[in-house]
Amino acid sequence: MALVLVGRGEESFTSGDHTIRLSGGQAALWEPRSGSAFTVHGPMRKRNLLIPRELLATIGVRTFEMEARALPRTPSLWLLGGLLTQLWDELPAMAPQEVSAARNAVLELLTSVLRTSAGSGPTPSRELRAQIDQWVRRNLEADLAPAVAAKFHAVSVRTLSRLYRADGDSFARHVRRLRLDRARSQLLASDDPISTIAHRWRFADASHFTRRFTEEYGQSPSEVRAVARDGVALDAGVAGRVGRGGLAGPAVIAGRE
Repeated sequence: MALVLVGRGEESFTSGDHTIRLSGGQAALWEPRSGSAFTVHGPMRKRNLLIPRELLATIGVRTFEMEARALPRTPSLWLLGGLLTQLWDELPAMAPQEVSAARNAVLELLTSVLRTSAGSGPTPSRELRAQIDQWVRRNLEADLAPAVAAKFHAVSVRTLSRLYRADGDSFARHVRRLRLDRARSQLLASDDPISTIAHRWRFADASHFTRRFTEEYGQSPSEVRAVARDGVALDAGVAGRVGRGGLAGPAVIAGRE
C-alpha cells in the first residue's frame, strides 16, 4: 500500500474506477500494484510513503482490500506530513538511534491515520494485543523485554504499555504469569532442579523464581512438587491393591482403617 500526502498544489489520480483529487494538506491511500494514472495540476509538492502489507497487520490494522480512498484530515495526518517533510532533509545526517526514534514516531502517527481510515470493524488495539500475546507464548524462553517486543511489532514501548494497561495489567506481569505457568508444568512433569527451571524461564535465580512462584500460587515450587508426588504415590498404592474385581477386599480396607 502507499500513502500519498500533498503538501501544496493539486493532483488527481485514478485507481480502478475511482478518481481522487487532492490539494494541499490532503492525503489518500492506494494500491500501487493496481495501476494508476496521475494528473498534476501545476506545480506541487508531495510525499509518498510505501507501506508493506504485512506491516498493516503488525500495527493492528486489517489489510486493506479496497480501492483508493481519500483520508480524513486529522491531527495525526497533519503531524505525519510535517514529520516526513522534516525527515526528507534531516535523515542522511541522523545518528542510528535518532533514525530509530524517528521510525517509531512515524509508525505511531501512521497507526493513528490508518486506524481512523479503517472505519468500523474489530478494535485494532485488541487485534494488536492478540498478535502480541500469541508471539509472547511462542517465545517465552527468549528475551521478552518490552523494548524487544515493541520493536518486533513496530510500535513504541509506550504503545505496548498502553495496550496492557487498558486491562489493568502490564506487559512484564503478563509475561511473568505465562512463564510461571510453564515452569509449574515443568515442575510437575520432570525431576529437573528448581534452579534449572528458574534459569530456563528467565528468572534471575532460584530464590527470585521461588518468591514469584509463591506469590502466584500460594505454595513454593518445592511444596507444589512434593504435593504432586504424594498424590502420585497415593494413587499408585491404591492401584496396587486393585485387581480385576476391584479393591483387594474388606480385610485390606479394615487394615488401613
